[in-house]
Amino acid sequence: MQDDFLLLSRKDYEDFIQDFSKQLEGFSDICFYIYGSMLRNDFVPGRSDIDGGLIADCNVVTPKDRVLRLSECLADCLDKYPVETQFNLTDRVTNAEGRFLDYPESYTRFFTDGAKIISGPDFVSGMNGLNFKNSELEAAAFGMRKARNFLLMSMHYRRQRPDLLRDYAKKTLDTLAGLPKKLINLKRGKLIVNRDDALVALKDLLPGYDQSTLREVLEKRKSANSFLEACCDFDFCVDSVSAIEDMIKNYMVEFPEISENEIR
Repeated sequence: MQDDFLLLSRKDYEDFIQDFSKQLEGFSDICFYIYGSMLRNDFVPGRSDIDGGLIADCNVVTPKDRVLRLSECLADCLDKYPVETQFNLTDRVTNAEGRFLDYPESYTRFFTDGAKIISGPDFVSGMNGLNFKNSELEAAAFGMRKARNFLLMSMHYRRQRPDLLRDYAKKTLDTLAGLPKKLINLKRGKLIVNRDDALVALKDLLPGYDQSTLREVLEKRKSANSFLEACCDFDFCVDSVSAIEDMIKNYMVEFPEISENEIR
């Protein structure tokens, strides 16, 4: 693949964008945008990648059937044009709320000023990047972004890099397992080490959150073999991404006001 990548021309990148945007015709509620060197004259085929993102018209918890269809479309295009891409998947509510967007204000201002909408509605203009003050908030936002991107790239990894599929699956399950402690510390200022204490504290913090998938992950992490099996269970990993998103959605509902501890 690396040799093919080095032989690519700018037209291959442009053809990829055209092909992918055509496949997105059935996703009228998805905003596909690009930014960066692809839009400038310093783009170098074989070295530069395509920077961009996909914004879903949903409330934090992304519809997994559609995300996996997006992943298949992306994998099909990458099969034909093995270009390097850096796409991030997010949603309109996270974009507007800002705390879990994982983009500081300077980045979203750069996007709103210079990104190009390739297909779908303009959800980029609604981005509200905030400047993190708390490292736990930043880590939580980063964890959700990586978990979502794991699903977006999952079909490509399955075809081309199964080692990466399992590696990112492991990181996703680890993100879910560690997220309660981050949110508790973020809001209550309590560093909790014991797992059972964290679950009790999470119930108090987010009473409406369904802990069932979280508890399964924590149980499977007790055994190396069980955890490995969980990392190889793709459907379970998909549910874990939803559990991450739902925990953050519940946090946003319970604490709609941005605190001084969270944002500069």
